Amino acid sequence: MDGAKQVHILITHMHSDHIGSLGRFIGFCYWKYKITSKVYFNEKEKIKLFLELLGLKENESFKVLDSNNKKVETLSLNIN
Repeated sequence: MDGAKQVHILITHMHSDHIGSLGRFIGFCYWKYKITSKVYFNEKEKIKLFLELLGLKENESFKVLDSNNKKVETLSLNIN
């Protein structure tokens, strides 16, 4: 993580094997490196509520972005 300036997280679905440690990872990125993680998921309110229940704050430690038809420029990654 040293030297990272951005974190992009793509969530495919909310099973525990996909998001079980998500809050801890986002918290680590924010508290240690002051990086606001960008979370891509098609159900914004659902993932936002989940992360807030873990004590994280939107627009501080994370931002939730709609995953439909997005391109993550730094990775040249198209999300359709």
